[in-house]
Amino acid sequence: MRNSQQKKMSVLETPYIQTRSNLFEVGYLSPENNSGVRSLSAWRDREDVGDAFDKVAAILTEFERKHVGQRPPNESTTEAKCVDKVLTALGWHTALRAVLPDREYTADLSLFADEGKMQEVKDEAGSARYWNAVTAICEGKRWGLSFEHDACRKDSPPSLNPWPVHQIMCYLHLANVEWGILTNGIRWRLYHQERSLPPKARHKNVKDVSDAIRSAPSSEFPTYEVDLVSLVNRENRGHFDYFVNFFAPTAYVHNPASKARLVDLSLRGSEKWRKREEREQSKKERDRERRVNAAKKANEEAREAAYKAAHEAACELARSLRENKLIVDAENGVRSVLEAAYSKDVVKDVLENVNDPESE
Repeated sequence: MRNSQQKKMSVLETPYIQTRSNLFEVGYLSPENNSGVRSLSAWRDREDVGDAFDKVAAILTEFERKHVGQRPPNESTTEAKCVDKVLTALGWHTALRAVLPDREYTADLSLFADEGKMQEVKDEAGSARYWNAVTAICEGKRWGLSFEHDACRKDSPPSLNPWPVHQIMCYLHLANVEWGILTNGIRWRLYHQERSLPPKARHKNVKDVSDAIRSAPSSEFPTYEVDLVSLVNRENRGHFDYFVNFFAPTAYVHNPASKARLVDLSLRGSEKWRKREEREQSKKERDRERRVNAAKKANEEAREAAYKAAHEAACELARSLRENKLIVDAENGVRSVLEAAYSKDVVKDVLENVNDPESE
């Protein structure tokens, strides 16, 4: 790696980037979770992804050496010399520039897990049959471009919000493709056609999903994200399986052992984990509420007991003074004697009691 990139590298605490909205539950993804995603039979372990690590590391090293300089490489260079090569190294079969069904927009890369399906529809790019065969759509941006800012083509049609996140989500919606990848070569994000929609776009009364997508902040779209440049750092090699497992085509085909796709298992596992966490959190809140209520009750009982004891003692003192022919009033100092030892409420109650003939 170039020295400029080496400075950015560090040992990662997690193999993924926690965003404001996560597509998969962080606790379920955790490498320390023995019942999480790494326990799935469809998961490819670290030893199984070593070859992919070497290939991807070589691609990034060459790309940075040849193309990353004073100015970042443009979108077409990043896509052709980095993104497409990385996807091919992972096992994808890619096709460039397919027109979306609305005939107005074009997706950068169509990804096929099955080469046979790609060959069947390669001459029908943009048709419904073509998009039915596509496994995922990849939208590539120039090297290091922020996903949260408008730095795309200035001639982008005004009806399409040019922010990268909105682009990939609109493409998934328009083409009716389930999965999408958004990358600037360094950071790679995974989006789901339905699960990654912002809250207001999921509402059943929404008439135009595309409009809801374009008007939502990019941070509201749940995603799974990794920093690939950091992952190919040798010290982070142990985390590289998180990139391969979620971005390679093997995640999008049925695994013989589990008879399901890794991405589907991960979504279901995350949902179960989230519900379990909610139940545990709810239980903790109920337990805390019970403890707080018990403490309040104990404090009230203690105050009542203290008041009762003080009241009885003050009454006894007042009666003793009265029996000794001392008038209990504010002028002979007896009130002051009582108030020095007891609260004003107790003293008031006692004085009313002992000076009331009917209290005898």
